[in-house]
Formats: sequence, C-alpha cells, structure tokens
Amino acid sequence: MIRLLLSALMLTAPILQAGLESLPIIRLQDGKVTPTALHSETRYLALYFSASWCGPCRASTPALVKEYERMQQRGDRKVEILLVGDDRSEQAMLDYMQHYKMPWPAVTWQARQQVERYAEGGIPQLTLVELSTGKVVARGSGSSGDGSIESVVARIRELHGDTSGEAFRTESILGRYRLLIAVVASVLVILLITRMRKKHIPH
Repeated sequence: MIRLLLSALMLTAPILQAGLESLPIIRLQDGKVTPTALHSETRYLALYFSASWCGPCRASTPALVKEYERMQQRGDRKVEILLVGDDRSEQAMLDYMQHYKMPWPAVTWQARQQVERYAEGGIPQLTLVELSTGKVVARGSGSSGDGSIESVVARIRELHGDTSGEAFRTESILGRYRLLIAVVASVLVILLITRMRKKHIPH
C-alpha cells in the first residue's frame, strides 16, 4: 500500500510542475488581451486570488500594484504575481484589471480551476508557490499580522534579497485606524453637544 502511494506521488509531482509552468496566462495592455508567458528567471508564483466585488480586495490591490512596480524597477524577476480572478464573469475580471491598471499577468478565465487547490479561505489571498515543485512557501489573507498579505510580500522581498525601503502596507494609516478614528470623532461630537446644551440650560 505504501509503495503504491509513493508511486502515485512520484507520478503526480511532474504533473503539478508542468501544470504551473504551462499555465495559460494573459496580460491586459491598452485594453487588449495579450497571451504571454512566464519569464525564464521566474522561480516562484504569487497567486493573487481577488475580485472586483470584494471590498478588501479593492483596498489591497493599489498597494500591491505599487509593490509590483517596485519589483520591476529593481529588476526582480524571481517572483511573478498572477491574478486568479474570482469575479462573476471574464469581462468583470478584465474590467477589474483595467480599472486598477494591474501590471501583472492573469491566469486565463478558463484555466482558473488549475490553481484552485492553492486557495484556502476567503479573498483577497496571496499564495506564494515554488514553481518547480508546486510547494506552498507562504500564504496570506487580510491586511496585517501573521498570515496576512503583508507577511507574504515580506517573504517575497526576502527571496529577492530586498531589505531596503519602507515596510509594505495594504492600507494607509487612515484606513488601518478608521474604526478608532470614527469612535474618537463620535466621542468628541457627543462631548461638544453636551457642552452646548449645558450653556443653554438656565441656572
């Protein structure tokens, strides 16, 4: 039984490898869909499971676009980000790419099921996979903390030997503390109203 399982694993590994390296991918350039291929230097894929209808996805995407542009400026090609669209239609996915000017390629709409095994939980999710083995190196969802998209980007920077620049953040300071800001603002308004009422109460 063990021998059969080992044989099955040996047969499956090359299939997984070939599946990743031969993934049909596209780029959106000037509104036109163009078939493309992975760079010869690419060793890892960062699969970005995301959709236009997802609020947290829309919050994370602009920061990820800036990070990708930073990678390109440094000439870092070891990791390639790939969008895995979770929209309700292919056109919605393309519109999402166009709206946020995503500079990275996307897995074609028809081939998304080939990488679904790397998705766990909700979106947005960024899963870093070793191209040659199909092994998951890091996975993150959400904005901050361990197991977040930020932690996966930190791992990508490690692979590139990138120790310069400020830490990657998926949200601005305002966005990160919006709930606290809203609470403080509410308290201030209540205090102001209470003070104004006291001034108008006759003694």
